[in-house]
Amino acid sequence: MRLASAQNLSTATLRENANVFVESFDTPWKLPSLVRDLPAGVKEQHRLHLTASAATELVPPQVEFVVHWRDDRARMHEVLLKRRVPVVPHAELAETRAVKGGTFVWDLRGDEPLKHSPTWEMTWKGENLYMRVHVDDAVQCYAESKALDWKWGGLAGDAVSVAWAAGPKSNAESVQRIWVLPFGANGPELWKNSGVGEKQTALVRQENAEIKAEVQTQKEGYSVMLILPRKMVMRDEKRGETSCVMNIAVSDNDGGLQTWVRSWAKEELGPPGWGRVALRIPETQPAPPQATPR
Repeated sequence: MRLASAQNLSTATLRENANVFVESFDTPWKLPSLVRDLPAGVKEQHRLHLTASAATELVPPQVEFVVHWRDDRARMHEVLLKRRVPVVPHAELAETRAVKGGTFVWDLRGDEPLKHSPTWEMTWKGENLYMRVHVDDAVQCYAESKALDWKWGGLAGDAVSVAWAAGPKSNAESVQRIWVLPFGANGPELWKNSGVGEKQTALVRQENAEIKAEVQTQKEGYSVMLILPRKMVMRDEKRGETSCVMNIAVSDNDGGLQTWVRSWAKEELGPPGWGRVALRIPETQPAPPQATPR
């Protein structure tokens, strides 16, 4: 087992099968070396720790299992299994100062589109959270049907979704999710549902006027600007809690059957494995005492 690295792309076939837009090569993570010679039919379990030291958020590590096996004709074969390791990301937001992050393919299949992964920025000011998600996607696709067909990746169209819950111990039923469909006939459409992964509920229209979305289109893609009320996302703020767990996902469909999803955290993990978002609230200084006339 090893960390993914461009140095391992030693043949034309390996280089052709690598997707630099999706895979994580040469990340700053460290992994202990593990080489095992196993007889046929033997299974082993090992606990390994990935470590990294960095002041900023890291790209999730990608490990590769390289399996060499010999057939009954003494021919040697090699099988390469690629796996991205889920991590719990964090974002601490100071007022009016944007924090940036990325999205990732968590279950590598090998046939993902050759596109840059969407990126996002998030900040807060006053009573609102502000998010901007940029997507490199020149093909605009509106989902006429709002059904979520997970055999083909979920929603059959382009969308940006933001899901949140109060904390990592929240259950799936408490999750709220806003969907922005950027290419509606009359502009961006807002929908909502709840749940996690393939157990999400059906989409219904979002009627909350406090939630606002704008879309800017460019030649190479589009950007979604989303405004969410803090009181909706940080539901325990009255008790002094200014944090939540969140996931940001982008659905990409180019007019075919398959929809591709890239997200900040691995969706299937639910609130325990989603990103931690905390607001940095400046401490208020007490007013100086006023002199009282005698």
